[in-house]
Order: sequence, then structure tokens, then C-alpha cells
Amino acid sequence: MSRSDTQHEVHDDGAEFRGYWLDAFNPGLKTVSEIETTIDRVQATNCNAIVAQVVRRADFYGDRGHPPRTADDAVDDDIDPLATLIEHAHDADIEVHGWMVVGKLWDDSLDVPSQPDHPFNTHGPESDDPWITYSVDGDPTDSNGNYYFEYGHPGAHRYLRETARSIVANYDVDGLNLDFIRYPGPDPEANAAPEQPPRFGYNPVALDRYEAATGRTDPDPDDESFVEWRREQVTALMRRIYHACFAIDPSVRVSVDAVTRWRGPQHRADGWAGTANYWQLMQDFKAWLDASIVDTALLMNYKREADPDQRAMYREWVEWTNELQSDRDVVVGQGLYLNTPEETRAQIEAIRERGPETSGWAGFSYATPTVGVHERDVSRETAYRRLVDALVAGEHEPVFQTAVPVSPMPWKDDPDRGHVGGRVTDSSDTPRDQFPVTVTSDSEDPTTPVRVETGPDGHFFVADLAPGEYRVVAGTADQSVTVTPGNLAQTRSVTDADPE
Repeated sequence: MSRSDTQHEVHDDGAEFRGYWLDAFNPGLKTVSEIETTIDRVQATNCNAIVAQVVRRADFYGDRGHPPRTADDAVDDDIDPLATLIEHAHDADIEVHGWMVVGKLWDDSLDVPSQPDHPFNTHGPESDDPWITYSVDGDPTDSNGNYYFEYGHPGAHRYLRETARSIVANYDVDGLNLDFIRYPGPDPEANAAPEQPPRFGYNPVALDRYEAATGRTDPDPDDESFVEWRREQVTALMRRIYHACFAIDPSVRVSVDAVTRWRGPQHRADGWAGTANYWQLMQDFKAWLDASIVDTALLMNYKREADPDQRAMYREWVEWTNELQSDRDVVVGQGLYLNTPEETRAQIEAIRERGPETSGWAGFSYATPTVGVHERDVSRETAYRRLVDALVAGEHEPVFQTAVPVSPMPWKDDPDRGHVGGRVTDSSDTPRDQFPVTVTSDSEDPTTPVRVETGPDGHFFVADLAPGEYRVVAGTADQSVTVTPGNLAQTRSVTDADPE
């Protein structure tokens, strides 16, 4: 029996992800009373997970994160919000996934952060070493006024890795959820036009690294080499975060919030390569699933059931998830804020009917459980009661009839493969950036050789290798490692050779 066969057999017994995104711009996380109410409402709909926004704009809703503690004055000064949520949720058998907004550094509609060590103050647009991305025209913000980290900047790369690492190392989270792990889009109307080239990625330090890797300068936004290089910078960060989290706690579920703009890939001439994810946003989450550097993709499939075109689009993306289920999980995220409770029920039923291989549902968001709340026509309390009626307690057959556990991860719970990671430096201990590393099996394993490149800190990571002996070659460094199921074989390579 294959791993995917085992996975789907377990899901048939009823286990599935059922969660809410709990954002930090609204109540739900900031006091003990709010947290207790959140737990009660999650339980009332027989859900089992909370994806809690603990990194909002490079600030942290807790005391033990790498970013500074949030200056949000609605937060009770006497509590650590994340730790308190975990304590209460685990007592109720509810999982907590730390939601980290990766890409967004700040928003120009907000006052300058009050914390001196906030990265907007130390590495923002007025600093000597900006970590922000710029458009081809030199704009430091997108059309909505958001400042984004530049994925091609080594300082931003390390900061984001350490932020993710601190959550897993310092809190008993069940998962780490990565949001906005992508470049900004070209402009709002580009949702339906992925042929528009991506505009961002023009940080001077990133451009220097691009030149070092390719020998090219002054790239146009649609230069295929530059597009591919920027996409790889996002993937490199995803790979490094997964590597760091696995090294700390292999049981943690690492998930990404995956964009689903406009039509499904099956309705585009270029398939996946024609989507906004791949071409504009550099969020190649399909490749991340294939490379086993993410455990779960939460599709942000936010569409209006009442709109015929959006209703069709929602189902296209649900159907497409069947292509992504071989080894890792896909959870369909649904826009509560765009739909009535009855329409939400219909969209959950569509998951069950058209995406039998998917691993669950997530609702966006806890703060806006219905379109009525979003449009300020209905109170939250009334909306929650109606949502409970629609999902578990009405006259119709419930879609969430009983409480169930979150779907397991057989590749972690009962692994039959292992991983290789390491660091490459020169003889003076300087990291080798963008340096090629080849991992080859000593047996007839058809999945090797695998070739990857190091990130800015010299680290590399290759996931999901069959047990056995492997060679790790980086320039003149040639090492042997043993891969065992469920474990990470670490190497340290020293080479002064030029990359081949």
C-alpha cells in the first residue's frame, strides 16, 4: 500500500482538517475572555483547528518570538496571547497553527512602528540597508500601500527564517502557517490577467545577487531568467523554513496559504504555468508540494456562491486539488465573509462531492463568519448562531456532524523516507550563496541525483529520500551520509572551488 493509499484510508474514517483563520486585526486572540469565546465558537461547529495570526506586520502576538511584541493596545499586557491560546485550545482538543504573515513588513496607512527594533525602523525604506522590495519603477509599496520584504535580500531571508523558527522552538504549536509567501501582484485588475509581468523584485542587493548568479544586469520585469530567479528566492525561503522547523520538531505541520486567482489551472492554455501564482506572484506551491517542502496547502478559494462565474471558479479549484494529493495534503479554504451560512454549506458540500481526495476545510475568517458581518448588516453573535445551524444543528443533515481529529500526516507519523540538509562554506567559514549541491544515491534510486542551490546563509535541504547511503557533493567537498526514515541527515561542506 502506498503512502497516499494509507492517507486516504485514514481520511475515509472521518479525520479531516476543520479550522478557522483567526486574524489579529479583530477580537479573538487578545484577552483571556476573547480566547475563551473563540474556543467555544470553534467547538460549536465541530471544528478542530485555529490558524491564529501571531505575526501580523513583523510584530508578534506573544513574548517569545523573534519579532518585537506587538504594540496593539487591545492586547492584554498581562498575557502571552499565543501561549494562552495554545493552553485553552489544547484543553479542548483543538489544534493551534501559528499564522505568520511572511511577506508584509508594514502598511503606509499605519503610524510608524513604536518598537525601535521593528524591521521597518531598522531596515525600512529610510534605512541604509532596506530589506523591502521595489517595483521596476522604484515604488516601495504595492497599490494598496503595503511594504513587502524582498525575498532576494539575505537579511530579509534570515529574518523571516528566524521568525518562523522562533514560533516552533518556543511554543507548543501544532503547525506553522505561512501567509503572503509570495511577491506583490502587479495591480488589482491583474487578477484576471496573469500574462501581465511581475513588477517587484528590484531591491539593489537582490539585483546584485541576480547578477552574481546569472551574469545579467538591468532585467526587464518579464525577463524569463529574472522571473525564474525571483521564483526560486521564494522557494528557497520555503525550503529553509521547512528545514529549520523539521530540525526543531518534525511533528509540526508546515502549511502555506495558496492563492487561487480567477480560473482554475485546467482552464488555462498553459495550465499551472499560466496562473497568477506561478507567473506573477512567484508562489509555486505546486512545486513545493511535489518537493515535499510543505505539508499542507490551504487554498484561499474565496469565491461568492451567489455569483455564477465565481461559483464555477470555486468548483474548478476544488476539482484541481485532486491532482495535488499524492503525498501531501490540500485543504480548501473558503470565504465565509463572501457567503451566507447556507452558501458556505453548499461550498463545503462541493468539497465533499468534487474533491474527495482533499483533506479538509478552513474558513476565512473567524471575525467575519458570514457576508452579513462583512457588510455590517448582521452582528457577529447572530452570524455565529446561523453558521452553527447551517453546519451542524439545522433541519438538514449536518456537514460537520461530529467532532473529528485533524487528518494525520503519514509521511511524519509513520515515515518511510528521510531528509538531507546541511551548510556549505568556504575555508574562512563564509557561507557559499547560490552554490550548487548534488545529492546522489549509492543505489539505483531513480529519484536521484537531486540538484539544489544553497540559500544566502549557505544552507540546503532535500526532502523525501529513500533510506540508504548518499553522496553530497558541493564543489570539491564530497561527503557520504546515511538517510533513515523520519530523520534529517545533516552535513557540513567546505569548498573554495568556483561553482560549476
